[in-house]
Amino acid sequence: MDLNSWINKNDIELKNICGRITKNHPDTDELYQEVILQLLHKPDKINDLPDTNKKYYFIKVVKNNWHSSTSPFQYHRQKKINRDIPYQSHHGENLLDEGYDDDSPSMEWVYKELDKLDWFDRDLFKLWVELGTYTKVSEDTTIPLNSVGKYIKKTIELLNKEWKKQK
Repeated sequence: MDLNSWINKNDIELKNICGRITKNHPDTDELYQEVILQLLHKPDKINDLPDTNKKYYFIKVVKNNWHSSTSPFQYHRQKKINRDIPYQSHHGENLLDEGYDDDSPSMEWVYKELDKLDWFDRDLFKLWVELGTYTKVSEDTTIPLNSVGKYIKKTIELLNKEWKKQK
């Protein structure tokens, strides 16, 4: 049976499998959709498998996406979270100065302010927000680690200054 037919036939069971793996987390449906898209993009890996093996392959992909912090599902999920939460690092602390009484700027405000900066500082900062560490930014851009830290800290200081002005 080809992959599309197999998914249509087993849709409810596959959704239930996702629910059991995630313990019915609110993101279960998103995980299910992400995994189905991944499988549909590489049908030759799964088309030739017997139906029972397709199910085990599906389970493996679901578990990998749910439990791995570097999976495509977690990447898209984190990207969505970063758009919707106040301006925080990947470790949860406010990247701007403390003392805002949970009145930290939103990502929308940050991106609006970043548009006022030159392209280098803006793009480097956005890459850092996306990747989460100076090291990853340095590896991706080949900019020395110390320089990456210096540029990002400078941008944070500018954002802090502007936030205090606007408050």
